[in-house]
Amino acid sequence: MVVTSGFQSDQSRVPGVLFSLRATYGYQVFQGLEVGVALSYWNGPDGLSAVVTALRLRPYVPVSKSVEIGLSLDGGMLIWPQALPSEELTKGPFFSLGIDGTFWVSRSLGLECFVQIAGANGSGPANSFAGFYSVGAGIGLLARL
Repeated sequence: MVVTSGFQSDQSRVPGVLFSLRATYGYQVFQGLEVGVALSYWNGPDGLSAVVTALRLRPYVPVSKSVEIGLSLDGGMLIWPQALPSEELTKGPFFSLGIDGTFWVSRSLGLECFVQIAGANGSGPANSFAGFYSVGAGIGLLARL
């Protein structure tokens, strides 16, 4: 996979994999639609080690009693400590669109594997970056009320 990033209006292509660990809480509005919140940890090339908080909309299709295929749309805040050599905190808006497979291990707890397209912009006290987008993969826990 390729991560494309830009720092201070400078676009550069960085090869590598963006991996995400995610914890999500979802409220089932009705069968096939869930809204919720997510907390993710991103780890990738070029010093990307960030936390993402997001609101989430997830339509899904049950494949069996314990398996679902979902499409998630997330939007929120990227928090990136030490984004640049100055070691300051950088933060900014984040979005992602992804597809997931969720295996329910109990009535309210599921394990998910996902692939997503994500992007973010950011700024800190002494820096800002033009943003990046990436294709990544990850695993997570999904709790549903």
